[in-house]
Amino acid sequence: MNFVNGTILNVFWIGIIWIPMIFYGLIILTRTMENSNANERLDKIKNFSGFNRYFLGAFEVGFLFLIGLFLSLLILRPSLGEENSSSSGSDLDIALVMDISLSMNTEDINNSSRLNAAKNAADQIIDSDNGSRLSIISFHGKSNIELPLTSDTNTAKTGIDTLRSVGSFAAKGTVISEALNEAFLQLTNENDIFGEDRKKIIILFSDGEQIGDNTELDSILKKISDYGIRIFTFGVGTEEGGRIPEYSFDSGQKLYVRYQGEYVISKLEESTLTKISDATDGEYTKLENNFDAEPLLNILKESSQTSVVDGQKIYKETYFIFAPFIILFLIVFMMKPYNFAKLIRKKT
Repeated sequence: MNFVNGTILNVFWIGIIWIPMIFYGLIILTRTMENSNANERLDKIKNFSGFNRYFLGAFEVGFLFLIGLFLSLLILRPSLGEENSSSSGSDLDIALVMDISLSMNTEDINNSSRLNAAKNAADQIIDSDNGSRLSIISFHGKSNIELPLTSDTNTAKTGIDTLRSVGSFAAKGTVISEALNEAFLQLTNENDIFGEDRKKIIILFSDGEQIGDNTELDSILKKISDYGIRIFTFGVGTEEGGRIPEYSFDSGQKLYVRYQGEYVISKLEESTLTKISDATDGEYTKLENNFDAEPLLNILKESSQTSVVDGQKIYKETYFIFAPFIILFLIVFMMKPYNFAKLIRKKT
């Protein structure tokens, strides 16, 4: 037998349950011995042989003990017997780097914003993942860690779904180099005791509009490449581009960014994205209207090793069988011994 929840905390809670039950049991026994009404109750069942005041008290205390015992077992979750199991996992760490600059509001992909297209693509990657650890870094004029490395895909999906682009032209600009450096630090964290032998990959979604020092970008790409990390870039947008929506906080109206009286047109800049992927032996892909994650997923599978463990012996979960007994004992206990005796007598 193995206790799944056999922790100090759960033992403490079991103690909290038992203390009042013991006191209540003592009260029952004392009442049975001293209560003057006990003889009257016995007279009512005098034709039911074998009942006496001691039995009545023991009857109640016995069921109280059984309730406490089975409730304790339910909390401790005993596992009985063994069964075979199999498990699988990936040795891959992925940093999803998401561009949330104002230009990602441009609606030139399937009548939707570039950011929505990037988020949908990232969701496909997360949904199809097989045990990799994921981190999310967003960037516009600066970078931000939305989610440190985790194997919790639900948390990763929530992190992607809650991304919003910056809301004003004052926050325009994209510093890709800073975001890539943050992704590198996430993947190579010295305090990550599980990450030493794992493979690392960065997936970048952006329209490629780079604001910043190209020398700094070259330096970071070299550092990432020397570490053996590949960067897969996705160009989000079209060559024709489109106007950049900007929402008014006062009226809630959708306006469009202007510069010197002219609408600003944002276009996909593929040169920066291909440069990044080429420098790290990665691949560049243009994000089309109907994104298919399969090619990238095949590459990720080839890049990682999935381990499968078969035939491992584990204990069977059987704690749930105690719940019906607790309900039954509670019903009998609430009926009280005298009522229970009357019920039996009627059936006989």
